[in-house]
Amino acid sequence: YVYGVYVSGDYAYLATRLTGLAIIDVSDPTNPGTPIYPTTSGLVYGVYVRGDYAYLAHRLSGLSIIDVSDPTNPGTPIYRDTTGYAYNVYVSGDYAYLSIGESGLAVINVSDPTDPGMPVYEDTNGDAHDVYVSGNYAYLADGDYGLAVIQIQKSGGGIPFGNIFLIIIGFSVICLIFTKKRQIVRAYRK
Repeated sequence: YVYGVYVSGDYAYLATRLTGLAIIDVSDPTNPGTPIYPTTSGLVYGVYVRGDYAYLAHRLSGLSIIDVSDPTNPGTPIYRDTTGYAYNVYVSGDYAYLSIGESGLAVINVSDPTDPGMPVYEDTNGDAHDVYVSGNYAYLADGDYGLAVIQIQKSGGGIPFGNIFLIIIGFSVICLIFTKKRQIVRAYRK
């Protein structure tokens, strides 16, 4: 069972339920190669590739990072456990952002992919299953609560979170406006 795919160069990286990561040569898309299975555990739900590394969201184990500089001979996984089930991963700058189900968003410093930092969490109201980062914002598919948008602080090396600005519930929109002290100054629903 395949949960996710990421294509980089001539290779497709698949997040699979039983075998973990599968790497397939797709240099000829009409004749894909035989899958290569690095030694990863199963239940990989998301995959993101940047540079020489594949970043995996393991449902039970959190983040794993694999050197894929030679996709035909991938390295040994490096693991960083997270609280909750990891469903997807997105890498931007020095950080890996993971959607962690009921635990919301986890951010891990991966400036050195061989020694990932400890996760920092920002809880959301729902059950985060997907994440996308653009600019200073992380967007999470947050189950019954719809979309959660979290501002990311990128200064000074501190905790990389600001405020949750917008939550969409079904067809209703709730907008929360915060002061610097995280006090709600206005909340309204359309």
